[in-house]
Amino acid sequence: VSLCWGANFTAGKFALSHFSAFEASAWRFLIVCAVLAPFALRTPRMRWRDALALSMLYITLHFAPMFYSLEMGISIS
Repeated sequence: VSLCWGANFTAGKFALSHFSAFEASAWRFLIVCAVLAPFALRTPRMRWRDALALSMLYITLHFAPMFYSLEMGISIS
């Protein structure tokens, strides 16, 4: 878990060399959705509307500002 969490910032800096902050955040969301889809589809009684709402809030309130601050050259450590 620590390796994945720490690699997030390195991957974010790499993504910003190719995309804007909000595009990098959207691509991250799509990749994670694709990786986790097989596990989510096996979940019998998942509330999809709630999961989607929480995911969108997490993108807009956490990752988009993080990528934006990296894009602007602001230290996030």
